[in-house]
Amino acid sequence: ENDIGEVVKENIDRLFIDFATNMRGFKYNQLSGNNFILLNAELRIPVLKYFYKGTITSNFFRNLQLVGFTDVGSAWTGISPFNRENALNTEIIPERARPGDLGFVARVKNFKNPFLVGYGAGIRTMLLGFYTKFDVAWGIEDETRQDPMYYLTLGHDF
Repeated sequence: ENDIGEVVKENIDRLFIDFATNMRGFKYNQLSGNNFILLNAELRIPVLKYFYKGTITSNFFRNLQLVGFTDVGSAWTGISPFNRENALNTEIIPERARPGDLGFVARVKNFKNPFLVGYGAGIRTMLLGFYTKFDVAWGIEDETRQDPMYYLTLGHDF
């Protein structure tokens, strides 16, 4: 407990988290667990290579690509993401004890869809010698579309 009586959750286990890869459209660690499954699919269209048949000397324009993508994944602890006892499907109310609480705790089974889906579009090219990616992505969780998220990445492809 801290100075005002709130229960503080320690992050000791966060030290040993494995990073699978990103789910575009969601915040980092949206779902977590001992097991995960992830599918990333992209369709890349090299814009100028299709329309211009001559030699392209600019590294920026030669590598310019438009991209459509989708990411589907889940993370869980236990046998299956569909298991009723999965931490994803169990919500403890109240989440933390407050001063003056009467001690009532409810365990609610919500049976959420364990899979997250992200989709969006982006652009890829070489900029100042670095492979540069800009993506806009929307996430879908329990059939609800999230607000768009924007990603700017410098570095390797995948």
